[in-house]
Amino acid sequence: SSVIDLIRSIGELIVNAEQTSSTKRSLRSDAAFEYFCDKSILSLFVDIVKAKHSNLSQTRSESCFYGVVWSPAVKAQVLHTVSVLVSGVRDPSALYYLLSQHCINTLVACMLPLTQWTDPAMEKMLPAYVDLLKNLALQLVGSPRLFPFFTVQDGDSVLFPLLSATIETGTSSYAQSDSFAHITCLNLMVDIMQISFEPVRSW
Repeated sequence: SSVIDLIRSIGELIVNAEQTSSTKRSLRSDAAFEYFCDKSILSLFVDIVKAKHSNLSQTRSESCFYGVVWSPAVKAQVLHTVSVLVSGVRDPSALYYLLSQHCINTLVACMLPLTQWTDPAMEKMLPAYVDLLKNLALQLVGSPRLFPFFTVQDGDSVLFPLLSATIETGTSSYAQSDSFAHITCLNLMVDIMQISFEPVRSW
């Protein structure tokens, strides 16, 4: 519970800084956001979601994480907090920062395949994950020129984790049993495929 509260507070602090930054040059000049960037907190969030029993040391002294990050509730809070950041930040340069490090793409992709998670874990994480996909898609639909930030070069291929994750999530057995998640993913697929920006169409 303490970890969940801390992660939630970090998100609220950054979003509140955004709301009060109208008198400043930009959110990037805010001390809290600068600290968030300098300490790579977003990357830390991604590592929390990626962390599993199999890829963590069992010795506290050898790992920056311990068993608490295996909790689906903690992972769900990270997904929710990042979703709030993506939807709440209005400063373009701050949004570019959040998207430019590929942390968001990594976060979206690390949840796949969904079958790696147990049913109880998905019950907690799926709503937050679908909400994150929705807010990312809304950003892209609203500003198609952000498309390069949503792609990942993989050898000769260009991956589009947001669309891949939306399709896999929307067609999964988990979403089939959750009408809100299922309908949301279907709507996002249609919205993304209707983007008229040529690089998106070409992909």
